[in-house]
Amino acid sequence: MRICFNKPEDKKDYVLTYRCGGQLYIDPSLCHELSLLVQPYDADVRLAESEFGSCRLEELAVVSLERYLYWWSIARHVTYDRPPEQSVMRYPNVVLGVLGALSLVKGAMENREKPSILLELPFLSDDVASMLAGLEVDVVVAGAPSVFFDEAVPAKRPSYIRSMMLLGLGGSYASKTGLPDVGDTIRFEEYVSPCSDMGDIKHEPRRLGSPLEVLFRGEELEHAKGILGDVFNSGAVPFKSFSLGDRELARVFQKLLLYGFLEGRETVSLTRKGVWALLNG
Repeated sequence: MRICFNKPEDKKDYVLTYRCGGQLYIDPSLCHELSLLVQPYDADVRLAESEFGSCRLEELAVVSLERYLYWWSIARHVTYDRPPEQSVMRYPNVVLGVLGALSLVKGAMENREKPSILLELPFLSDDVASMLAGLEVDVVVAGAPSVFFDEAVPAKRPSYIRSMMLLGLGGSYASKTGLPDVGDTIRFEEYVSPCSDMGDIKHEPRRLGSPLEVLFRGEELEHAKGILGDVFNSGAVPFKSFSLGDRELARVFQKLLLYGFLEGRETVSLTRKGVWALLNG
């Protein structure tokens, strides 16, 4: 990882930023990376990996008990098939921006390619820096970054000077490489975002189907809709009224309880998540 304190002069194959761009590409198999980045919400990632073998954001939504609306809302801004033709991608949060960079690096290694990747971050934290360490990624930061990086490109920016001070390289070293000329006023370089010369890039969110269609298929989907519909119409249904002798039906019922669409013991009722799933079906 090479850290830059202002926009690099060379053109990049891929630019990931929070300011502009199309849908973000992520590799849904990178569950272990995502789990480290989203602590303490890695339980959602582990549940999705166990249920689906991957961690698409809509899969995280259907297994999450608390953050299902959040995962579902940002899933609209992500694609999984392949890096989009539009090389500039906008990420909805820093975690997914980092995961997008890791996805591009993984794909490049598998295809024996070496694309140039630029990741713009509002700041660089220690945990994010450790995830990107040693990878062929350029990171440009607007604010004061972590000091964990492999190479630093000097710039007359406060963030650069602060990083040098944290490394114990302030004073004369910073004066030679990063401090502006001192006169009546101190003038730093203006920060230039990679989006400054990108023009108007359309960002069109993905259309998502029903949450139940993510978790169920075929007859199981019909069973799930039927169970939620019955409970919704009745308000609360005695647990014993469900005929669970059918293995398929029992499996559907178990998942609806396990992932928070239904709740209760003697009687079963719909949760807010269950109402959300039913009305979005």
